[in-house]
Amino acid sequence: MDYYKELVSNIEKAIESADYDKASKLIDDELSLPYVPKDVLERLREFKENIPAKDINGTLSEEEIREYLKGNEYRQLVAVEQLNKLNLREYYDLCNEYLKSDGFINAKVLLIESLVRQEISDEYTMLKDGMLFNFIPSLFAVDLTVGSDVSKYSAISFTVFFSSISLRNNSSSLIFLA
Repeated sequence: MDYYKELVSNIEKAIESADYDKASKLIDDELSLPYVPKDVLERLREFKENIPAKDINGTLSEEEIREYLKGNEYRQLVAVEQLNKLNLREYYDLCNEYLKSDGFINAKVLLIESLVRQEISDEYTMLKDGMLFNFIPSLFAVDLTVGSDVSKYSAISFTVFFSSISLRNNSSSLIFLA
């Protein structure tokens, strides 16, 4: 068996046995080399993309969060979960950059919910259905406690806002008051 077939086999075995640290190390070690054949490189990147994220209770660095936001849907959700634990005022550029990307819409909505909870008053731009929309999170109702009338109204109006903004093709800047 040649080196690369053995490497791929070892990575597959590690993933099958849920030894993600070992699989990640094998992948990272190989990716750090100056030359990797193109077909193997693509396979390694595929493995890396599909390895489950670190334990969600752990902490990701800002750089890891940035990388996860560029990953698959699961990784984007993990990154947003990490951001939700932080003071988002300190991460304006990162959040706004992600909201303007082609990211996973469910992760974007969860991030916006956190911006609303933290009553962020800066203007953000979100890409949805190929259009950019501006909004200010603090203008949404902020009492999101479970069972409150405002919570129910906020959830409904928040959902209506994001499901209907694509219908408003004549305006790229919207302010929504709950």
